[in-house]
Amino acid sequence: MRWLDINLPEPGIHPSLDAAVADVRALYATLPDVQQRDGLDAVTVTSIMDEIGCRLFLAVQEIAPKAFTPDRQAAEELPAIGAAAHDDLVGFHLVVPKVWHDLPWNWLHNSLRFLQEEHPVAWSDHSARLPKAGRPWMERLNGSRYVLDDDGNPSARAALARLRADGVGRPEVLFVAGHSEEVIRSLIFREAEAISMAFDDAPLGADLARLEIPAHALTPARLRAQALGYQALHYAGPTSQPPAVADAGDDAWLENLLIDALTGGDAEVDGAIGLETAPVGVDQITAMLDEIAERAERPDSRRPRHAFGSAPTTRDTSWLLDDGPLAPEEFGRGMGLPPLVFSNSHCALSELGARFHQAGASTVVGPVAPVFSRPARHFAGHFYQALGAGWCAGAAVWSATRALRDDLGTEHPGWLSFGLQGYGSLSLQYL
Repeated sequence: MRWLDINLPEPGIHPSLDAAVADVRALYATLPDVQQRDGLDAVTVTSIMDEIGCRLFLAVQEIAPKAFTPDRQAAEELPAIGAAAHDDLVGFHLVVPKVWHDLPWNWLHNSLRFLQEEHPVAWSDHSARLPKAGRPWMERLNGSRYVLDDDGNPSARAALARLRADGVGRPEVLFVAGHSEEVIRSLIFREAEAISMAFDDAPLGADLARLEIPAHALTPARLRAQALGYQALHYAGPTSQPPAVADAGDDAWLENLLIDALTGGDAEVDGAIGLETAPVGVDQITAMLDEIAERAERPDSRRPRHAFGSAPTTRDTSWLLDDGPLAPEEFGRGMGLPPLVFSNSHCALSELGARFHQAGASTVVGPVAPVFSRPARHFAGHFYQALGAGWCAGAAVWSATRALRDDLGTEHPGWLSFGLQGYGSLSLQYL
């Protein structure tokens, strides 16, 4: 796979670009209101994503006409893993000023289709080229460029055999459950199950990594102290709205909805939670919990709404654990951050991506828009299944995006809701 850089100038150099970005930011800020009015999965949401993507694409193309030409020189070319679907990809890495990192650059749209329908997209304040003196995973990647299998072909398995000597443990992904109401918390642990199953089903998943689910809740202090002992962190929190500490009054709406759903007959259950037909392959409990969560976040919900739709530039956002909040900057008080952070929580990439990258993570994945828990969970499963096949993180996001598009349809905004900041070249076999 090849990564091509697209370098954007600092604000103040190209007035037309600055004006376009300002217009995009204003339009992006209207998205939560549209979602609250029409629903998180409304076609009007996808239309706004389309409009934002077109404006960004035209603005970039105006200052760099050949930016999206795929046959130009690559900033970084990754070792082949023996899978053409991965190895033949061309990804675009936007080198963006830090003040623009909160924007959804994965929505770039050329007026015909979204760029990420054909190409992985990533962004950060540095090149896609790996530094010569970088983190250990970067050195391992560079040392694997000419590793071949017994037949003389490149393969992820051959690289893995070379990098993992006998007795070397597999990388561990720590699952961090965010604070939430009990029913949403049940869905959060279904996400852990989806990730574990993705590793089990992936060609190399069982050899590449393992998911660790703590038996007890993680406190902020404990997570800070232990984070660097893992190779990746996966935080799962509410994805449709900002997390909030719930009290008994806040939970009453949910308790009443569950009572309505669980004490009535089949028709009454359908009416209470809007459950028509459970998706194929999804157990009834998960389907019911999904429907309850989604109905609760629709405009006609009985749920009292918390502050919803704060601007994507919010700076006080943090992970909310059961014992309190934990901001990306606080990992510096502990041992630091592992290379990969997936924050599957409300607008995490826009609000936390650059901060986690600045705090030491090489690659950060997460949503750029509010999204229901079901597509968020499915995206995570598709993402880790691709990682478990030896794909790099940028290609895994691309693969999961396309899988979600196939699952939901092109007009559903869920498949456009996830992106990547940092190095798209990170792969599990190098951790």
